Amino acid sequence: MARKHEVKDIELMGARETAKERFEGTYIALHEIAKLRGQKISINTLRSRAYKWLSVKMNIPSRKCQIRYFNKQQCVDLITICLGLPQEVTESWLERKKAAVMLTSL
Repeated sequence: MARKHEVKDIELMGARETAKERFEGTYIALHEIAKLRGQKISINTLRSRAYKWLSVKMNIPSRKCQIRYFNKQQCVDLITICLGLPQEVTESWLERKKAAVMLTSL
């Protein structure tokens, strides 16, 4: 059976993974839209702009706005921002994902 701190680590890892997936999906979609409009902008430039936008949106200094530094609540906030969903929905979704991750790690 997993220890309490191991469960928290698994939970945080799952939250960060989901946050990263959602955030990447957001700026990749923006990159595709830019390409369709004939705009030439690199994915790296767009990612950098997306992180700057996110730092303002989450009120985090840009140097600390990296998903690998986020706690669970910051991951929930990021997902909520990217999906445009109420926070309760995002938290519920993360709880279901945590349960699935824990089952696969047994």
